Amino acid sequence: MLLAAFKTIEEADEHMDTGHHIMTPEKETIYDNVRRQWAAITTSYWQENWQDRLCSFSELTTEQKSGLRYRQSEDTFLSWLRSKRDFQLEDEGEDKVLEKEDYMEQLVGVAEQEIALRHPLVYDDFNFCDLSAKGRLAKTADKVNTLIEFNFSALRRDLRDILTVMLYDDESSSDSSDEEDLDVLFVVTAFGERRILNKKLNIADLSEVQCEEMFRFQKDDMIRLIRALEIPRFYTGYQGSVCTGMETLMILLRRLAYPNRWCDLVDIFGRAEPELSIIFNMIVDDIYTRFYHLLNNLDLVWLDPAHFAQVIHQKGAPLDQCWGFIDGTAQQIARPLQNQHVMFSGHKRFHCLKFQSVIAPNGLIAHLFGPIEGKRHDAFMLGVSGLLPQLQRITKPNGDPYVIYGDPAYGISRHIISPFRGAQLTPLQQQFNSEMSKVRISVEWGFGKISQFFAYLDFHKNLKVLLQPVGKYYVVGALLTNCHRCLYGSVTSSFFGLEPPSLESYLSNI
Repeated sequence: MLLAAFKTIEEADEHMDTGHHIMTPEKETIYDNVRRQWAAITTSYWQENWQDRLCSFSELTTEQKSGLRYRQSEDTFLSWLRSKRDFQLEDEGEDKVLEKEDYMEQLVGVAEQEIALRHPLVYDDFNFCDLSAKGRLAKTADKVNTLIEFNFSALRRDLRDILTVMLYDDESSSDSSDEEDLDVLFVVTAFGERRILNKKLNIADLSEVQCEEMFRFQKDDMIRLIRALEIPRFYTGYQGSVCTGMETLMILLRRLAYPNRWCDLVDIFGRAEPELSIIFNMIVDDIYTRFYHLLNNLDLVWLDPAHFAQVIHQKGAPLDQCWGFIDGTAQQIARPLQNQHVMFSGHKRFHCLKFQSVIAPNGLIAHLFGPIEGKRHDAFMLGVSGLLPQLQRITKPNGDPYVIYGDPAYGISRHIISPFRGAQLTPLQQQFNSEMSKVRISVEWGFGKISQFFAYLDFHKNLKVLLQPVGKYYVVGALLTNCHRCLYGSVTSSFFGLEPPSLESYLSNI
């Protein structure tokens, strides 16, 4: 064994002969770094044959082998593997290659959903296509299934460890001793780094700045939010985990505030990944069940169409009966494994879920419908949303209707007005479109605020409709965005000079 010549691994790291004697640990290549780690846990036979096995796996040419030695990062090292995809596309065709990639992504996604496993393959550290050659895809699937069976939910995964196991598992070797070495190596890889959980997060230990950065709400308002949402003192998960209401709310807000993985939140909250996932989905279900009616029904105590129409008209809108603005939003998602054409928007050119929202001049979302398939047109969404019958009930005392304003896709009806269309508009028509556009632009600022406040909802690579209730996440994000505007206002409310209702009044609707 190589380590017999050294007293410590650190000493071996410093003195190991990598074949590039002037190399220092600070300047070593990714090849040398992986080779050192490999040598520390393998026999001399594998040390001697490491370079040949590595080059064989990546299928480098003789001219490329020397170039591999000087790769300074994992990205450049793995770029050699990614280059194989072009050749595979030519040999097998795009449909077959994409089918293999989707299968692998779906498999790893199931592992994430069941045990909160965070595999490097999911986050573009590795292209799935790189593993499809020579049975590597199937071998990786076997490894992921093994991880699921062992239920390594609290273990942190490292790209080099996974890569090392895959390189070691050479299909050309059937030696039983090699298989035993593989088992030992896999155990070392899986159990080598176990997460030590920190103490639970206490909001009292955070400064005002830290609290707002982490959760989007100030400390005092977190307490108001707890009370207004009527969050219970404790949540109990189906597996027995108990979490206080404040901690549950913090987990929800932190998860939504920024694109992250569950393993990134382990150190913050001192809980294992499966616990965090269970707690998050528990409070999402609770808030959605109890407060969704505030977004799908226009029977709202704060909705004052007469006053809203007056304010909009005073800001320069030619319409004197317009109280709100309607628009559709395409929420991009990861490409689903099944029924991709259903979720694909030909207009946006990506896979998505669509939502329809009506925003009032005080900045609040008065109505939200969705999700619906990405292929659907805005006009179709309007027809199935049930919004039109609700608009019919919003009229003046003399029976004249109040209206909302939207883009041309919604057409013109008794309760919805849209811009004039055509190549040759009259000066008055052009003036109407221009003046309505000026007031509408202020409301459009609000349409993108959900993803701005809660950036996790804008991280489409982790929004997988077959594994997560993505639509429910967005609805809860919209509710919390309204709560944020009740507390701090918005650009839209400032523009029109309208104060939103208090947080308590909005959530209680009384």
